[in-house]
Amino acid sequence: MIKENEIKEKIKQLVKDYFSLKTSEFVPGETKIPLNIPSYSWEEAYEAIESIITTWVTMGEKVQRFEKKFADYVGVENAVMVNSGSTANLLALSVLTNPVINNRIKKGEEIITPAITWSTTVFPIINVNAMPVLVDVDFDTYTIDTTEIEKAITDKTRAIMPVHILGNPCDMKKIMEIAEEYDLFVVEDCCEAHGAEFNGKKVGSFGDISTFSFFFSHHISTIEGGMILTNIDEYAELAKNIELFEYLPQEELIAHYQRAKVYCQLSFIESFGMALAEAMSSECIPVVTNRGALPEVVGNTGFYVPYGNPETTAKAIKEALKSGKGKEARQRIENVFPIERREKELIQIVNEVMKCKSQ
Repeated sequence: MIKENEIKEKIKQLVKDYFSLKTSEFVPGETKIPLNIPSYSWEEAYEAIESIITTWVTMGEKVQRFEKKFADYVGVENAVMVNSGSTANLLALSVLTNPVINNRIKKGEEIITPAITWSTTVFPIINVNAMPVLVDVDFDTYTIDTTEIEKAITDKTRAIMPVHILGNPCDMKKIMEIAEEYDLFVVEDCCEAHGAEFNGKKVGSFGDISTFSFFFSHHISTIEGGMILTNIDEYAELAKNIELFEYLPQEELIAHYQRAKVYCQLSFIESFGMALAEAMSSECIPVVTNRGALPEVVGNTGFYVPYGNPETTAKAIKEALKSGKGKEARQRIENVFPIERREKELIQIVNEVMKCKSQ
């Protein structure tokens, strides 16, 4: 570990030295001014390199820290980082159209949004099978005209998606009043308005969900990146579930532990196939125990069956059976996992597996 830290310090210094070579004096009337210049320095470059060499390059500790800091900065409870502001809009609307939430937005229902916006505000509305309703903007701020919102409301209207365009905050007081009166969702598109405030409160903290972009041209950049923010825990958990596919809240994992164990068992047995079956004698049946936090299949000999090549595993089991070493291991397991409990769970699991197979 000491050696790793020493190498990291050397890399950090080299990156710092490299960037120092890029600085040059600005001479008025002589130095050419480029269209844009990178807004990052050696610190950000080193952070990127440090992430790469740790080999943890996605959804790690740095992302969690950023989510927490950005949520605190805006003044909301939950943040979920994604790969772009476009995805943030799609994810936010996917949450509000998901069947698991109450009073969700359904196919063909309408979402009001301004006519001056970016395409990736409108496209996600269509992607979730809703209908975008474009209304005009205020000519002084280029943000959505609240009088036009009320004119556009019909019995199919389900949400307002204001866009804080070019850093200009919309009239969120009026928008939230309209939303409350007509029972509408509010999704704030803040992709161009990091830090903007309305009446002393940051945009992104008013609606049900808000979205941000961290593209290179925006106020805060992760080169590519986006975020959804919400004060509604259910929406944040659902957003993580949709984004990560396999993500489940802790309480749901506990509630469905038995079902997860059955699927783990079924997948495991199928992956080993006949090679594992041939290795097992009639006295060596698969049983379930705990190793760490996950259920695993073990032999009645007490040996853990590792994931890997079926033939290699089969050979290892046969050798273990011949050596007789399984008796000691079995006895150790019996002390912490009585056979009565083990057999009872096995019967239950086998029955559930068979039920799954027949469906």
